[in-house]
Amino acid sequence: MLRFARARVERLPAAERASLGQLVIRAMGERELRAEQPYATYLPRRIRVASRHGIYSANLVVLALLLTDGATAGELFPSGGDVGSAWHRHALLWRSSLNEAEWTDLAISLRVRRTRQGRERDIEVAVQRGELAAPEPVDAYWLYRAPWEEGHTAWHRTYWNEIWHKMDVSAGTNDGVALQALRPLFDSLGPLVTTFSGGGTGPATSAAHDLLRLWLRGPELAAEEIMELYRRIGAAVPVLSLSTAAAQRLTLVLRALIDRDLPRLDPGQSAQLFGWVADDSSAVIPSLIVDHLRIHHRDLYNRLNHSNDDS
Repeated sequence: MLRFARARVERLPAAERASLGQLVIRAMGERELRAEQPYATYLPRRIRVASRHGIYSANLVVLALLLTDGATAGELFPSGGDVGSAWHRHALLWRSSLNEAEWTDLAISLRVRRTRQGRERDIEVAVQRGELAAPEPVDAYWLYRAPWEEGHTAWHRTYWNEIWHKMDVSAGTNDGVALQALRPLFDSLGPLVTTFSGGGTGPATSAAHDLLRLWLRGPELAAEEIMELYRRIGAAVPVLSLSTAAAQRLTLVLRALIDRDLPRLDPGQSAQLFGWVADDSSAVIPSLIVDHLRIHHRDLYNRLNHSNDDS
């Protein structure tokens, strides 16, 4: 169906396509405020009223994107307040209106790119062409509409346990698959999911993201990227609210990663690494890492101590 619609649209002159695209977008906005069904007796199949609205909205969005060769969510939903939230609400409507196969067909027919001007969020949306690629990394600054910081910054949200509960309540296949895969993370190190760090022009990422990337991709990464991940994790540690058991689990993981990565770092980088992850030796995690350093990396420990004494 999408291939047929694209072929028909591509036959239209560019000016006519642009005009029709704006007409479709205007029709979308007017339809959202209309509750009556103008052709009430036309029912090829019986579906819920909400589903009818969702399917109609999804079809108009795809048609608008074909006619305009892509648009922003702000252009598609100009009166929706925060654009990111407006797009999310419509995506939930479409998902609830379609069965799993139909929702999959719609989702993989679109590609999105999150953009931002200051604190104003937007999403560039277009019809997918070619093979599916991995989604772009999600920026926590975008998610939380937080201002970019010149220096390094970290923050924590306490509702990490609500996230997996909502995934569980939805009882959907996709949420269930993701929940099954992520359950050990939520169960063991849940607060890392909603603890974020960032700075400069780069995206803000969660401590869970940084820890998993360091663990799974560390051997493939350049030393500079490894250092950046440790810097982000180190910045997140002071704002984490962990139980004693969770702190011990995180320490075990960090110690194993540090033992693996130290041979790839020069002495200056090694000193920086321990400065980031063991900055406050009175706290639980840094103190355990310092103890590990003293026992298993005595030369580096002594060198750092001499450096501190000299300063």
